[in-house]
Amino acid sequence: VSATAQTLTAGTAAAITAVAVPTYQWRCRVANAGSADLTVCEVRLFGSTGADPVFATITDGEGIDITAGAGTLTIACKDASESNKGVTVYSGTIKALAGTDTASAMTPADVKTVVDARTLKEEIEPATDNISADQCRGSIINNYEQADNVVLTLPAIAAGMHFTVILGTTVAKYFRIAPNTSDSIYLDGVTTGDGKYVGVASAAAGNAIQFVAFQTGASAWDWFAATVSGAWVAEA
Repeated sequence: VSATAQTLTAGTAAAITAVAVPTYQWRCRVANAGSADLTVCEVRLFGSTGADPVFATITDGEGIDITAGAGTLTIACKDASESNKGVTVYSGTIKALAGTDTASAMTPADVKTVVDARTLKEEIEPATDNISADQCRGSIINNYEQADNVVLTLPAIAAGMHFTVILGTTVAKYFRIAPNTSDSIYLDGVTTGDGKYVGVASAAAGNAIQFVAFQTGASAWDWFAATVSGAWVAEA
């Protein structure tokens, strides 16, 4: 809004002194405009007379902080807490699975990941296949209806992975679990090297083995495989 100075005169009467009307402008600047992390909006009132105007009473609502100064008004979101509405950060799958962060929010997809990781589910794998990361989070892997030799290849290991293999079909064919080429399987505490499988030469119902990821470097993990039943052996 802008008002400009005007000069008034009156016929034969004495001249009326010119009155200068100060010019004020509303200007709005939005921090990080167009960004998903918009948190602050500033509104400033500038005066051409040199004196900073003062705002009238402004009351903030829930989840909002307002800071008023001479010629400035800052509106910012509060941080969310148990007793306060506000903004928070996104947890992501890793934080969601860790379950230790108390200041982050999860999406429905994160909730599914956590529930799946803590829910015992059975995956039927009767033929050679690539096992997904999701299947390596708390699953039972079963060879039910296996008819030919099977090699199941595991994904790259990530923290928290674990699963159990329980064979449900007896067949005179081998059943093998192969790691990612850069990962090792420690069968009952002993490894024969990266990329080497463990398996049984002839599948039998009731053969079982458990796999748990364990950290072996700053950003590296391997598999620990514990025989439950059956003649599980490692590739030489």
